[in-house]
Amino acid sequence: MSKKFIAFCALFAMIGALWADALESTQTTAQRFAPESTQATKSPESARALDSAPAPDSAKTLALDFAPAQESAKILVQDSTPNLAPDSTPKSTLPIYLQTRLGFDFFLDNLEGSGSLWDTRTLYAIRLAPEIGLSIAGEDSGHTLMFGGYTIQDMGFARFPSKANISAYYAYEGRRTRGIFGIFPRKMWIGKYPLSFFREDFLYYAPNTNGLALQFKTGENARVSASGELVFDWFGGNLAKRFDEFFILANTRLNVAKGAFFAQASGLMYHFKNEEILGRDGALTPEGLIDTNLMDKIHYELKLGSDMSAYVPWLERAEASVEMLGLSERKRRLSGLGDFYHGIGAQASLKLQYKGFGIEESYYFGKGQMRYFSEYGEGFYDGLPFYRASGFNRLCAYYEWQNSFLKARLSLLAYSPRGAPPLTALQQMLTISIDPSKLWQAKRLF
Repeated sequence: MSKKFIAFCALFAMIGALWADALESTQTTAQRFAPESTQATKSPESARALDSAPAPDSAKTLALDFAPAQESAKILVQDSTPNLAPDSTPKSTLPIYLQTRLGFDFFLDNLEGSGSLWDTRTLYAIRLAPEIGLSIAGEDSGHTLMFGGYTIQDMGFARFPSKANISAYYAYEGRRTRGIFGIFPRKMWIGKYPLSFFREDFLYYAPNTNGLALQFKTGENARVSASGELVFDWFGGNLAKRFDEFFILANTRLNVAKGAFFAQASGLMYHFKNEEILGRDGALTPEGLIDTNLMDKIHYELKLGSDMSAYVPWLERAEASVEMLGLSERKRRLSGLGDFYHGIGAQASLKLQYKGFGIEESYYFGKGQMRYFSEYGEGFYDGLPFYRASGFNRLCAYYEWQNSFLKARLSLLAYSPRGAPPLTALQQMLTISIDPSKLWQAKRLF
């Protein structure tokens, strides 16, 4: 109960900050359309959108310090003098725009030679995720309501679709804050999380958050900048059976000198109460009831690093970092609480990219994580199973190509876990993401 209380206190604190930002953004019409407030510069993504299609006569893009344009709806503001009738007070007519998103994602993942740590497999699928909605644009804030869904089809799978679900969410966006409420794509997260938290195929096959996200981003082009988010995701469960399955995810990052030095902290706490799944361990009470009825899983990360890409213009990526990674796990049984198992280790990483060609090298050493993987499998653990080893090396060579609406990446990976017998697992991945709706502007309706 104490963990839930702390989590909800943090949640209400973030909501309070978001509400304060909304109140600060709500001004009179004359203030909202003051000339000096209309001189904001365009973000690179919105500039590409304006270059590709003619803008409405009285609209321009609002440069927010916050949102990545590729994942959130473009917010357009009206640049006009308010209509001041002689016998009335100033009235605001906020523009309303039609928003669309046409998402297509191709995923190919082949793993072999992984031994007892992870079953070999081949994943081959496409995902469609269209969305449509409305946005209401203000001078310093915007409101968006989106509806849509996703469908995933595994190649060669007889049933159609292999998996599908809806998306429906409301998003408030201020200059430095954003709040998203409902069922929305996990692509809208702004935190960068380690593979011990989430692996690529998990994020592909479970693309939506069911809950809310509260985010902030400040001083992106300043000498010192910061960002952070808090996510609550009710990803499963059955209220009729009193099954609770949710996680709370948090991230904060501080950048100094445009990332020449950065510090990051992340946490992920699972509350998993489902005795039908946890009962797979075979533990029973003397009365013959399933003994294990709840599992606590807490991931954490502390990271220090340097990203010199802003100072080495001929390199697209130039990052080195060290981090502490951990996972604490405990079973709660009807017969009593189990002991926490703490799998803690350190990881050093290097990432370089030149003209689309890149290399990622990392080495983890310490205590193995995912203690109960052999009982519950990868359906229960969302991170990379190689963290079960007391140490492993990960080498990834890739080529990446992207433009304003398409991103393609071909990766060749090798994993060398420490232990006996020695093995080297090989993985090949091809991902393609296309969203042609980024080529045109949102259509103004009113």
